[in-house]
Order: sequence, then C-alpha cells, then structure tokens
Amino acid sequence: MNSNMKFSRKTEELVNVFQFLKKKEIEFGCTDRQKMEIDLCVEEVFMNMVRHNSTAKNKIQISVNKTADNKIIISLIDHEDHPFDITKTDDLDLEDYVEKKKSGGLGIHLIKQMMDEISFEHQRGISKITMVKNI
Repeated sequence: MNSNMKFSRKTEELVNVFQFLKKKEIEFGCTDRQKMEIDLCVEEVFMNMVRHNSTAKNKIQISVNKTADNKIIISLIDHEDHPFDITKTDDLDLEDYVEKKKSGGLGIHLIKQMMDEISFEHQRGISKITMVKNI
C-alpha cells in the first residue's frame, strides 16, 4: 500500500486524510489510543498548513511509515514562503493558558505531549514536519 499521498489544502479534505491514516494504522497494528493521538496530531499540523499558508497552490503530502523497531514516522510536507517551526514554540503552561483565556498554541502543545519525537526541516521553500510515535 502506498505510504505517501497528497491532499488538497481544504478542510473538507480531512475525511480523506483520516481514511488514509486509518488504513495505515490498521496495517501497523496501532491501539485505539495511538490511532486517536496520531489522528489528532496529523489533523492539527494539516489544518495549520491549510490555515496559515492559504496562498500556496500545491497539495500537502503526507507519508506514514513504520520502522523495524516499531516507530511510526509521519511526515507532512508543504510549500511555504514563511516557514513556521513548531519545534521552536515555547512550552505551554496549561494553568496559565486557561486562567488567562489565551488562544492559539494548544494544538502544538498537544502534539508535543502525544508524540515521542518532532522535527522540522525547511529547504528551498519546502517545509517538512515529522512526528514519531512509538508503538
């Protein structure tokens, strides 16, 4: 089964993203909790790419692979003129966040909590966010 797919940069495309993920999650033997965490994190990154890079025309590529040592590696690749490195965001103080009724940044905080590794690369106008989940 193909481990890479490209998706149009629109909210409605999430249905297809989730179908793609579901097939890979079943193939890789993920638990229900792992599936939920992967889906949530991919949705967050995908929607950030859609919302914050609305002028881009290219589709967003998602790849999902499993290593021999039971790591699921998920990469989202997008064309960006102004890259945003989610690994460089400050850690969120959840109590302060709620108390001060802040907005934004919660999704990235959840990704950092749910994934075992996160990396960011940007070369020649192309950004790649890679998330690793140990299963």
